[in-house]
Amino acid sequence: MITLPSHTLRLRLIGLLWLAWILVLPLAHLTGLRNALAVLTILASLTAVDARSWRELPARYPLLFFLAWAALSLTWSIDPTVSFAKLKSDLLIPLLAYGLAYGLARRQAFEVLVLYAFAGAALLLALVSTVALLPLDLLPVSLSDQTVIGIAHPMPAWYPGTGDASAFVLLSLPALLAGMAISYQRHLTDKLVVLALLAFSAFVARNRNVLVLMPATTYLFAWLALRWRATSHGTRPRGQRAFAIIALLVLCASAFTFEWVSRERLIALNFEPPPWGESGLVTIMRDPRPGMWEEYVHLGMQRPLVGVGYGRTLPSEAYHTQDDEILRSLDKAAHSHAHNVIINLWLQLGVIGVALAALAAAQIVRVALGRLRDSPLAYLPAAGLATLFAATLARNMTDDFLIFGIASAVWTLTGTLLGWQARLADEVNRSS
Repeated sequence: MITLPSHTLRLRLIGLLWLAWILVLPLAHLTGLRNALAVLTILASLTAVDARSWRELPARYPLLFFLAWAALSLTWSIDPTVSFAKLKSDLLIPLLAYGLAYGLARRQAFEVLVLYAFAGAALLLALVSTVALLPLDLLPVSLSDQTVIGIAHPMPAWYPGTGDASAFVLLSLPALLAGMAISYQRHLTDKLVVLALLAFSAFVARNRNVLVLMPATTYLFAWLALRWRATSHGTRPRGQRAFAIIALLVLCASAFTFEWVSRERLIALNFEPPPWGESGLVTIMRDPRPGMWEEYVHLGMQRPLVGVGYGRTLPSEAYHTQDDEILRSLDKAAHSHAHNVIINLWLQLGVIGVALAALAAAQIVRVALGRLRDSPLAYLPAAGLATLFAATLARNMTDDFLIFGIASAVWTLTGTLLGWQARLADEVNRSS
């Protein structure tokens, strides 16, 4: 007879597995290790999450229907092998992480471990990103062929690329802000260090989208947190004038950042930059994405209801985008996918898939808002969740990073924030 470890020891082992898994999520070329840790973490966590947590999991039915619809698409997928692989890595594992993170945070202070793990992942990403600033003569010879688009410098194999790195930074930010706000007067230095690590990795990536969205995301979290704090405490929101001034400053900072990065991008592409203040407009006018979206929508109208099968790369294979003259004339990467998460989802799973995903997201937000008055601190995970969803949508309107490690990170944070909020409500009920 097999004897399971004691409850406390088992939870510690599960915590270590989650810590190890989260630490490797933002790093590249660790797919085997990431998948092994994902399987071990999920199997171990299944022994610690009770049936009640599964029964009350927010949006469980829309998510199950969405998963079933994606699995059903294997029957009409043009490449069922690819669809099956993507179904496991991009959807099944992230959704299991969502349910298990919710169940663990529902019963204990699991959010503390998750937030520390994401802070540690931010540290690892920043350390890898540091290589971009080193003098070329200090780099080992082994890095000579590790080039990254957007960085004119050899990089380690673990660097995930500017898009994935900046996406991880942005999407980690809301939950980390929620955790920091719990005790904002204590450990201030540690919190500033974490924010500095995120800002540094974003700076190295030089992604215009994220450098603009980071201050906007921080502002949105603070604005929602203060408004919903007033709601949960039954008081009127304060500081509206101050927040209007801060919003103006954030807008100015974002505009300056966008202009600066756009100017550097034009220089890197060997274009003569226009006078200061016009570089952002020039890059917008030259951006190939609107043309890409239009062409992919045109192609997707061949199967608008059900799509071509689950998997981000399936539409390019189904519509032979490698040979599409319009896409080829727009950008060398245009053939890979539509660079828009909603269009990509529609191309894969059709209108039905988009509707199920939207229903699940709406139910999750509705549950979080419905618990605002259940605890004096319920507004913090609610603000973190709403900001996470807003940042995820904004970041992926010009690309699609909801795959592999980024998808697991987003769903882990979603489940953790919801479970944390539910546990706060339970603590209030037990004390009353």
